[in-house]
Amino acid sequence: MTRILIVDDKEENVYYLQALLTGHGFGVDSARHGAEALVKARQAPPDMLISDLLMPVMDGYTLLRLWKADARLKQIPFVVYTATYTEPQDERLALSLGADAFILKPLEPEVFLARLREILAIAAAAGPVLQRIAEQRAELSAMIGAGVPASVQQMMLGGLARMKSNLLNNADGPGMGADAVKEIA
Repeated sequence: MTRILIVDDKEENVYYLQALLTGHGFGVDSARHGAEALVKARQAPPDMLISDLLMPVMDGYTLLRLWKADARLKQIPFVVYTATYTEPQDERLALSLGADAFILKPLEPEVFLARLREILAIAAAAGPVLQRIAEQRAELSAMIGAGVPASVQQMMLGGLARMKSNLLNNADGPGMGADAVKEIA
């Protein structure tokens, strides 16, 4: 069962999302603010996080920064779901920090669920590719330290560049392709 962590300080928003998501087969946990979400996610990482932006204790932008800086959490999709920060610069900021999607409240339930499923599918497809790129980067670093000839190093760098290009060209979501590749570049 796909587990989603909802982060919102408004009980009615959490209730709505819990009912919608559990009614469509998702497992759901919730947190009232970013600090609580980090604790819960570090104890039991979810498959996706859906977060509001305007919350007490720790807001959604701060949570997003810390989420993407955490080695265990950074590959887990982070969806911003907001009714307060709705301007284009708010979306640009969230996406530049690594959000996988920026969704304005309210959104029709079927459209919202379709977006979530799309984001989860992209994350699932990108996971093995990102893992292989990370492994090759580690191999390349070891080769550099061991004095492997530059021609072999260049061949490996070319392979990494092709993998990154394929990932960028095949990602449909705004965050998964470009942001994931930026993370490993």
